[in-house]
Amino acid sequence: MSLAGEGRRRMLCELALAPKDVTTLSRRLRRTSSRISQDLTRLRRLGLVRLERNGRHHIYYLTGRIGAAVVGSNVSLSLIASDGSRVTVIVPAPKRTR
Repeated sequence: MSLAGEGRRRMLCELALAPKDVTTLSRRLRRTSSRISQDLTRLRRLGLVRLERNGRHHIYYLTGRIGAAVVGSNVSLSLIASDGSRVTVIVPAPKRTR
């Protein structure tokens, strides 16, 4: 799965801040719940997120260790899964509007 898409990068960043459910991710990322669920399923298969059920809500958490660094005007987010595999996501700084 490619993590190059803006939506997937933002999803990982949102989960790095705090665990969230599909509805919250959908609202914050302005994407359909269906699309969010598809991406979360893929991320679960890769071992990057885990699911916990809290009543009717399914709460998603990042797994493994998380490291972040500022590189120029970008943020580098590294996720290290429990099996030692690593995914690094570069999040560009937001574009300025005039």
